[in-house]
Amino acid sequence: MKISDPTHKDRKRTALLGLPGLYQNWLLSLLDPYSKVSIIGSNFNHHSDNHDVVFIPKIEEALADHAFFDKLNYDFIINIYVKEENFIWYMHNFLGKTDEHFLEISNLYDELMNKASGTKAFDQLYQHFIRSYGITDDWSRDSCNDALIEFFYLGFVSDNNIHKNIAMIELNLPNSINLEYEDFDTLNIIKEKLFNVIDISDEILYKKYQQLRKLNHRYFNQKITLADKIQSSSAIVDLNILDQAIIGYLINKLITDNRLDWFNRTVREELYNTYKSELVVMLRGNQ
Repeated sequence: MKISDPTHKDRKRTALLGLPGLYQNWLLSLLDPYSKVSIIGSNFNHHSDNHDVVFIPKIEEALADHAFFDKLNYDFIINIYVKEENFIWYMHNFLGKTDEHFLEISNLYDELMNKASGTKAFDQLYQHFIRSYGITDDWSRDSCNDALIEFFYLGFVSDNNIHKNIAMIELNLPNSINLEYEDFDTLNIIKEKLFNVIDISDEILYKKYQQLRKLNHRYFNQKITLADKIQSSSAIVDLNILDQAIIGYLINKLITDNRLDWFNRTVREELYNTYKSELVVMLRGNQ
């Protein structure tokens, strides 16, 4: 593939419907090879300036009009989405890679309480948590952690989680291309799906993808990472808040459709110890 003249009359009109933290600026650099791209922040986000691709954030406000996409006049609409079973893994990206307001997952309660309020990305999450539990200064730190673990767990298992439901939206339009969370694991899938859209050489595409993997290595292979943590952890309390919430979701998938009392650390510990082996097998799959 050769790079086209950026002023060519046949240059494709492209829109990207992106999800926060899911490599949307990296994609902009593929879709418009003439954009100015830089790496910013300790979370190694790509930042794309001066691109001709129309970026549409995949948020509730943008999707309120059900006829929204029928009104768009583009040759291609690239839609980033997440399957229901992958939403738990996408949360690492959302929390850890959303602009300059990212939250450190290893210290999630303090990060949420100290950094989230008033931010575009996390304020709704913060307000919902505070309203749901009515946390006050009288609460112990353990109880606060228990509440946040259950809060994320309930979000994962709920069918009414707006954030999850928006992330899961696929487009079924003649000009739409759907890229799913796991598609980023494989360069050939990206290349195949975007073959008619991107206009860069295979060599440049390969280099860009290797850079993406190198800078974001901790966001890939989340299943194996959690399996390793489970094997090396004797107690569930040794794991971080998000990991414990994810384990609750996975245990639900293993044993029951009923919601678990995931606020109760005794319940968490008992079920974790009972199903550790099954969890590792589930996470490792056919490896």
